[in-house]
Amino acid sequence: MLKSFFKENLVASNLYKDLLILFFYQSELMMMINYIKEIGLFFWNTDRYLRYKNVSKQISFNFSKKKLLILDVGGGPEGLIEYVDKENCDITILDVNLKDVESVRKKGVSALVGDLAKKNNIKTNSYDVVTAVAVLEHIPPSKRAFFCNELKRIAKKQVIIQVPCGKLSEKYDKKFYNFMRFFGVDEKWTKEHIKNGLPSLKDLKYFFPKSSVIGVHNLTVWFINIILCMVPFFKIVLPGFVYLLFLRFFDKKPPFYAVVVVWNK
Repeated sequence: MLKSFFKENLVASNLYKDLLILFFYQSELMMMINYIKEIGLFFWNTDRYLRYKNVSKQISFNFSKKKLLILDVGGGPEGLIEYVDKENCDITILDVNLKDVESVRKKGVSALVGDLAKKNNIKTNSYDVVTAVAVLEHIPPSKRAFFCNELKRIAKKQVIIQVPCGKLSEKYDKKFYNFMRFFGVDEKWTKEHIKNGLPSLKDLKYFFPKSSVIGVHNLTVWFINIILCMVPFFKIVLPGFVYLLFLRFFDKKPPFYAVVVVWNK
């Protein structure tokens, strides 16, 4: 009987060890896959990667033991969902572009067509966190207060936005736009920045009282990086290498091109 007891426990012990080893290697494999994916995202579009990572790392996952419900406003086909841990959150993308929404839905991601600069049917406090990355500058100034109030209304816990900010950033936008025009490119998104004007720090403090504001993207670093991202054939790899080798050492120094605003309800 004693012999049988030790034999059974030895088998159980070996099984436990095998399960631990399997779990360890699965964890290591997942870490490697995630690391490779992270590298791919960085080199595929360095500018987008930096924008979304600056926002994703501000998301607080301490609000609930359940998955966070996140609304990514203006996320389009390649938004915040690529830069967060999907096991800890459920993301819904809200975008005005029907084609982008349909593209996202084909990937199995929840997506809605809508415009928060107008009246909408999204319920109050329906998402834990609401994000808007590089969106506010595309909203006409007369509608920005309404748009920001809608972000706050829909969010149950937190609003996080990333937006270029201030007169100096406007000058760099014009500098970039004129640079692209010289090569025959009418860069429509920057053109919209210039047409609408960028929000000021005072505006953002008014829209989001008692928020924390974090400066991101050194102006010169942003300018060099965004131009490299436009170079044909090399725009996928070149900006990432230049950023890693040189630009990253200066990116956290002011003056900044943009800010991340974190507002807690």
